Amino acid sequence: MASETGQGAQVLEPISRQDLRMYRGGFGLFIFSQIIPYVVLINVRYDLASAYVPARLSQVLGVLATVALILSAITVRAGLKAIRRDNLAGMNTGLTLTMLFGLVGMALLVAAWVQHPASFYSHYGEIFYTSLGASLLYLLVGELLLVVVKLRGVRVRFTAGNHWDVEAVQMWWMMTVYLWIATWLVFYLL
Repeated sequence: MASETGQGAQVLEPISRQDLRMYRGGFGLFIFSQIIPYVVLINVRYDLASAYVPARLSQVLGVLATVALILSAITVRAGLKAIRRDNLAGMNTGLTLTMLFGLVGMALLVAAWVQHPASFYSHYGEIFYTSLGASLLYLLVGELLLVVVKLRGVRVRFTAGNHWDVEAVQMWWMMTVYLWIATWLVFYLL
């Protein structure tokens, strides 16, 4: 439920602790289900390609993408902390910076895709391109979720008592960043 403010935006009613626990648990299970394909891809990577890493692989693009995504994780966390203190402007700043760092990270991953020296038809290339494509898809979904939450934040005023949308997008984004870090470690370093 929501109530009107004098400025035309709706203020959400606080969520009960039990409902919030239920939302977190359900979304946590959903996120766990999204991690399973990555575990399978990493397992297949070592089954098919062993510890092979192409000599001409651009470590710079991988590192820059990872740094951009780590920065985006910091800003999305800052946005969540801000709304927990009823700081709507801080939340908007955090989510906007997250979107920007995420777009930079995505652009760097696309560049890594284009410049990758492995063949699509090699065992390493098959798994690399599939994993990179999955990372890009999850980042794209995260970007869309961030846009939706920001637009919803204009229409409905999030509060310290009801900001589940912001928390959910933060959980998704953190999962995506952690999965990219694991992918980067597996394909670029190990």
